[in-house]
Amino acid sequence: MMPKAVKKWFEIADKDFVSAQTLAEKELFETALFHCQQAAEKYLKGFLINEGKQFPKVHDLVYLVKSAEATLRRESCVPPKFPQVPFRNRPQ
Repeated sequence: MMPKAVKKWFEIADKDFVSAQTLAEKELFETALFHCQQAAEKYLKGFLINEGKQFPKVHDLVYLVKSAEATLRRESCVPPKFPQVPFRNRPQ
């Protein structure tokens, strides 16, 4: 079962992702990109929490991606390039 904190991060990230799609369809690209960044940050934080990894209070996607990448490499022998991981519940 997914921990509550992880579920909460993913639920909020899903909403940001849907918001980004809706805004992009209306050609509000600057705001759509902001929500993309927000969704990515929240998915990464949820992933790290699910893996039992601690991280400082940051809003730095590069830091979070590197932390996630290091976790994936250590635990599953993923090649050096960050893998393409599909989004959960991506709207069709």
